Amino acid sequence: MKILYKKFDVNDQSRSAYICVEDTSWDCLTKPSSLIILRDDNTKASVKEILDSGLSKLAEEHHIIIVFPNPAEKGWNFNHVPGKADDIAFFNTLYENIRKGILGPEWKIMNDANYIMGIGQDSCAMATNFITLYPELIAATALIGGSIIPSAIINSACAPMPTLLAGCDDSLVNYYKELNNTDTTEASKDALSVYTDSTHPFHKVIIINGEIHKLTGGLMRKIWFDLFHRVRRINTSPKGNICKRINLEECRFEKHIDDCSLGDNNGMPHSWLEHVPQAVMDNPARPVPLLIFSHGATDNPTKAADMSKWHEIGEREGFITVYPLAGNGVNFNLNLDPDSPSDVDFYLALIEYLKNKYVIDSSRIYISGFSNGAGMAHVMCLLHPEIFAAAAPFNTMWPYVKPGPFRPEKFNLEKNLQTINMGLELQMKHNYRMPVWYVYGTRESEYPVTKGVGQQYQYDAWKKYNNIAVLPTPEKPLDSEYSIGVEGESIEIIYPCPEYPEYKYSIHKFYSMDDRKDYYNIALAHGKGHDVHYVDAELAWQFISRFSRNPDGSLNDAGDSEN
Repeated sequence: MKILYKKFDVNDQSRSAYICVEDTSWDCLTKPSSLIILRDDNTKASVKEILDSGLSKLAEEHHIIIVFPNPAEKGWNFNHVPGKADDIAFFNTLYENIRKGILGPEWKIMNDANYIMGIGQDSCAMATNFITLYPELIAATALIGGSIIPSAIINSACAPMPTLLAGCDDSLVNYYKELNNTDTTEASKDALSVYTDSTHPFHKVIIINGEIHKLTGGLMRKIWFDLFHRVRRINTSPKGNICKRINLEECRFEKHIDDCSLGDNNGMPHSWLEHVPQAVMDNPARPVPLLIFSHGATDNPTKAADMSKWHEIGEREGFITVYPLAGNGVNFNLNLDPDSPSDVDFYLALIEYLKNKYVIDSSRIYISGFSNGAGMAHVMCLLHPEIFAAAAPFNTMWPYVKPGPFRPEKFNLEKNLQTINMGLELQMKHNYRMPVWYVYGTRESEYPVTKGVGQQYQYDAWKKYNNIAVLPTPEKPLDSEYSIGVEGESIEIIYPCPEYPEYKYSIHKFYSMDDRKDYYNIALAHGKGHDVHYVDAELAWQFISRFSRNPDGSLNDAGDSEN
């Protein structure tokens, strides 16, 4: 690995860190992680010693960027002593850099896969301080040789934090057990104990007893494979929620990297992941549904799979899942810009390829996506409604009504709305209907929804499309906990997460005037930010799986036979 030294300006003070990265860049299907390791000195020799323990090899195998922040001259300021360096501000600066790409945009890390370690008493205390104050930035922690609970955080409210403690004293053990609401002993041996929250298996504390003061290769692999590699923190509440991280090697994905076989866009290469459930492999002649899920801007197919986990539902329910990479490798071409690759042509070619490869049930092709990828789901359904039986877009500002981060100089509202107009023209010509299950969070940038934002253009379009009454969106937020502009004709409140029983969705149903079907639904996730909750796809599948599309473009609704 390369060891690079970098300085950071933090509140007019100069701070520094050693940053360790692989010698080669990642491919387009990699999901990397970040690991911050605190130690009590600031020497490069201590960095090399830790890397040589086996961490360097592990990091290269699993694509981990490692950051070693250097303590200031007076050591870590874990009790916020005036006059000493502001280490909390330093760590926040580091995480902002990690999110954007600490050595450039190609090294960008998603916020769900950040981990932190402390080695030594002061470093463990500093790590404990930071994760207590900013748990939303960290998925899990591991501490070696800790014994101090910083007085600055006593009585501070925190969120559960999956933890491994090696050679730490009882006070720190009890602190993390309480933090994770542990009430169950999962394992207990002389050298190892595991305590969990009976309502949430990932709220756990792993304790390795004995005199342990340094990181060894065996200990690092245990930290990674028993904890860090298993969990991620998602932005679905103000302090985040812990959930499972997929193990890519166990997912049985067929990887396509720079595959030129599709033939669209003058034969340009494309990348995607394919998942085929075991039931389909056992009975390949049986027609099988297809679901396509599109990633958010700057994400990739592996990150999309970890976010949505549609392939896990596909394994259970018997449908093929495909995660494509945008043609330009960054974001989907939603406004049909002729200067960029056509993702519409890419998807049409991809679907034909899949039909030729598998026995796809053409009546049951579904599309979903997150953020910019959710915009792709909207666009494909508007331009090619004859292909898709239903859509499940999650959390998007499409159609963009103000300049965004990608080529803002080319922003053109009329152009951004053209796919809506094209779709409505097709609908008028063929009288299509399109079932849509849309998920949005109350901590999203366009919530509360008011007149003129992208959410209004989006739901007005689908209401027109499905012959649903279009009511005016207010210019000011509704005085309601459901401030989505126009509330549903009926609202269903559900709490679908056993691990987080307080997690709430209000399902706003809008009914077509021709047959009173709920063709358009907004699932408002209370407390959710810009992310995908692990139940979003489950709820969406319950809705979209009802529908199939006939060759003449009409819909079948399996719900009719149940009523």
